[in-house]
Amino acid sequence: MATQGSPGSVVLSAAGALKNLSLVSAEASEEMVKQDVMTPLCALLKNTFGSADWSPLTKPSAKRDGGVDEKSEIFTEAVGLLWNLCEVSESAVAVFNKENLVDLLMRHVGNEKFELTVKLPVMQCMYTASEDNDEIHEKIRANSDLFQAILSATPGKNDVHADHLYLQMLTVGLVLNSANSSQSEDLPESTWRLIFAIIGKILNLDQRKMASCPIVHIHINALTIGTTFRLANTLAPALSNVMGRRSRMRRAWKVKATRATQGETNCRLCATS
Repeated sequence: MATQGSPGSVVLSAAGALKNLSLVSAEASEEMVKQDVMTPLCALLKNTFGSADWSPLTKPSAKRDGGVDEKSEIFTEAVGLLWNLCEVSESAVAVFNKENLVDLLMRHVGNEKFELTVKLPVMQCMYTASEDNDEIHEKIRANSDLFQAILSATPGKNDVHADHLYLQMLTVGLVLNSANSSQSEDLPESTWRLIFAIIGKILNLDQRKMASCPIVHIHINALTIGTTFRLANTLAPALSNVMGRRSRMRRAWKVKATRATQGETNCRLCATS
């Protein structure tokens, strides 16, 4: 891959070509990781975008045509490549953890100067990298306020409604991935309310209107199905614990009732019955 000092157009072309190559097959992505594509990719991300001080420099013409500036395009292509590699390669995820890329990505999610064109690929990558990845779950939980804000946010004036919902749905998946099943009850009630509200909004979408944006439509529907299954798996232990406590409570009350009938209680109501 082109280095930091290479012209932007060269870097953009290289990142785009590698991202397209990673889409050919899982085997192609695995081979790319074996050929150490992660080293220059991590160097590009950390050296060029390691600080959230960089800003998108959207050109008026690009803005008018619905595009973004070259630097933002390089970032989204690089993150897209990282996403594809982490999707199929455990070795890529291991490098993702070692290079602490989750912190770099989170700085872009929480910064208002970045639009959805930047935030969406970041969240896609984080969502994929967070699956069964305990090493980054603690960091995600430590930034719960950031993700809570995304879940409760309303679309900005320049945001497409479907894209905004897609970002929120990715956040739902990320939060559920990072919530250890045995600790799922640690999620505050307010978070559960937001999660169910977002899922409800997506299920109520007018599918005919969504058909005008087929790519987002497919992504949202697939993500909703996957997240619903994950939600069920996450809630199952919590519900089991609740039912277990209720069962224990019923047994305890049964014991108390038995003792009451045998005169082993000081309860006024039981004594007068």
